Amino acid sequence: MNVRTFQTYILVALISAPFAGFSQEKENPIEIFNRVGVEYDDNIRQASTGEASSLKISEDVEFVVNFDNDISLFSMRYNPSFIYWENRPEDDTDLHHQFDLVYDRELSPRVALSIMDVFRLAELPELIDDGNGVLVREDNDFIYNSLSGGLNAQLGANLTGVLDARHSLLAYDDADIASVNDYETVTIGADIGRQLQPRTGVEGQARFTSADYEDNFRNYDAVQLGAKISHHISTRLQGTLRAGYETRSFDTVSEDASSPYADGQLTCVVARDTRVNGGLGIGLSQTPLSEFASSERVSVYGGLTHDLNARITVNLSAQAFNNEYSADEATGAFDPGSDQAGTEDVLRLSARVSYKLNQTNWLEAGWQYAELDSEVRSESNYERNRLHVGWKINL
Repeated sequence: MNVRTFQTYILVALISAPFAGFSQEKENPIEIFNRVGVEYDDNIRQASTGEASSLKISEDVEFVVNFDNDISLFSMRYNPSFIYWENRPEDDTDLHHQFDLVYDRELSPRVALSIMDVFRLAELPELIDDGNGVLVREDNDFIYNSLSGGLNAQLGANLTGVLDARHSLLAYDDADIASVNDYETVTIGADIGRQLQPRTGVEGQARFTSADYEDNFRNYDAVQLGAKISHHISTRLQGTLRAGYETRSFDTVSEDASSPYADGQLTCVVARDTRVNGGLGIGLSQTPLSEFASSERVSVYGGLTHDLNARITVNLSAQAFNNEYSADEATGAFDPGSDQAGTEDVLRLSARVSYKLNQTNWLEAGWQYAELDSEVRSESNYERNRLHVGWKINL
């Protein structure tokens, strides 16, 4: 499916969705934001040696639309952005598109429908997360789309049921890259939840996923069975824990993969002006490397938001990933003479300060750091720093 087809889908959604039965719109449902920024990037090609740096100037507009009435909610965000690179001779401009859509509707007093779409179209992309924690690093135009929907039913006084499905795809324009890295995934799932007490809820979860890669080396079918518990530990602290077991069968790898999985999250309102969140996860992961069908991943993240005063807000965040690639999951693309199994570590750090000038204007400044340390593809190891300043206005 090509870029033009997806642009047509987006155009249809932009035109038709706001008119899907909304008779009681809010006043001023449309907001428009504009951002202008300057950034210094010390490793624009994410190279391990011979790093090249560049200034870049960005201009992006964000359109936000929100409609709601007693039974429906429609929310849409479209964000085109233009970037000029001062020192990238092969191509000194990029044009990216981001589109997000959420539609919730109450079908009956006990049944609700939820639909969400995430679309990205980018040129020479930077690091992105495709929804499964996979890093996509190739310098090439691509499209990514994830469409999900679910039915939520109130089965009893304290009993809920959810049926959901998601379709995701990643498609590159370049034929050589596409022949290896293009993929589609389909996931269907069911949850049964029970509210044990006002502060505690539990769920049983089942998921089936089928992944189809263009090169067929990483095709797999996966089954997850697990449980989830959510608990308000206090008025300031909330936690969620999800755990279970996953099995994957591959088309081209003789040995199946199976592993327990778990992820936990904590959110804490330390004070009225300070929020902290963090999480930890382990389990099987989709891999961006055609030489391996899957990897074992451990991830950890944390974030802090603090309002210094009514005008100044500080955000700090950190993410770390460890992927272990095993020879047991090596595909037909694996060459024993030149390839090797091993681990790969990714680290991301960021800091951002926002200063509110008035009700419609903000000044922003920030720093981002990314590092890849890989035994599997050591030629791709890199470190990268980015510093930016910008101005945001609500039009």
